[in-house]
Amino acid sequence: MKTNSRRTLTLALGGILVVLACIWLFRSRPGNDHPPAIVALNSTNTGTSSDDQGPPAQSTSPLQNGLLPQTSAVDTQDATDLQNQIAQAVSEKNVKIDFWGRVVDENNDPIPGVKITFRVREWLYLAGTGLASRFPRQDVLSDNDGNFRVVGENGDVLTLESVHKSGYRLSLKSDLAFSYGESPEPFHPDASNPVLIRMWKEMPAGGLVSLRKLYGFVPDGRPYALDLVSGQKQEGQTVSGDLLVKVTRPKSIESRQQYEWSLELSVPSGGLVETEDESGFLAPESGYQQSVVVRRFPGEETWTEYLAKDYFISSRNGTVFGFLHLRIRPNYNGESAIFIEGRLNPSGSRNLQP
Repeated sequence: MKTNSRRTLTLALGGILVVLACIWLFRSRPGNDHPPAIVALNSTNTGTSSDDQGPPAQSTSPLQNGLLPQTSAVDTQDATDLQNQIAQAVSEKNVKIDFWGRVVDENNDPIPGVKITFRVREWLYLAGTGLASRFPRQDVLSDNDGNFRVVGENGDVLTLESVHKSGYRLSLKSDLAFSYGESPEPFHPDASNPVLIRMWKEMPAGGLVSLRKLYGFVPDGRPYALDLVSGQKQEGQTVSGDLLVKVTRPKSIESRQQYEWSLELSVPSGGLVETEDESGFLAPESGYQQSVVVRRFPGEETWTEYLAKDYFISSRNGTVFGFLHLRIRPNYNGESAIFIEGRLNPSGSRNLQP
């Protein structure tokens, strides 16, 4: 009897254990009534769900590993500071542009109705591109007194792109570019002292003789006569020519040595007028000197081995007028040389317009 009772008790306990095991395996777990948690983008671990209240899991995403750029509050502030600095630099470059000019002819008479086309260089900052500039083109006309003005613009350089009126030519010596602001030599506009821009009435002369030739000389003071119309050179004082040339310097010169040298120019039947008018469109009626001397001494501030001079010439008793641009080299290939370019009017007219 005792054996049967023990067997029955053992089976009952086993059944109870089986039932409890099933209940434990299939019980309802907390959170099964909710959708699965969303894992952080690019995360390689399970992370924590939005329902978790504990500390977040450590992320190993490419963002934190340095594979993708990070944007922090410090980075954003640095970028903002840099943009502000660039904006400030652009603002400092774009200063106020004012300009007053006056157009006159060869006799300093005002020229009305001249069309002046100008550009102002303006700086700007373009997001994604950086510092850039633009040059908008605008036009203005001179008034009855030849005056014109540019006001209310902003930038750092004003360029007069063209100065035009039918029947006139712009002087080659005209300064057409003006720097403002932080330029090493900024232009300072003055309404009471407008910039003079010279134009010449078109009167092209026919039969002009063009000059462009290099002449060599023995630099011992001997005279040479130049026939500028034919281009011929002859040695001697008594031979005929438009221009007599004498060059003097030491026979032997060491490298980089300063030395005394001189150039004498004379016109036997006329004279020379030194000029700064690069256009040379009209020879003067008077004021000619029969001879001029250029001399340089060692140690002086004006000493140079290269010198450029411009002269008007009247020759052959006023029957030839010309404009000469001289490039003078007292030491050239063991001798001396003068390169002469310009034009002559052999008809007796002072008009030298090409």
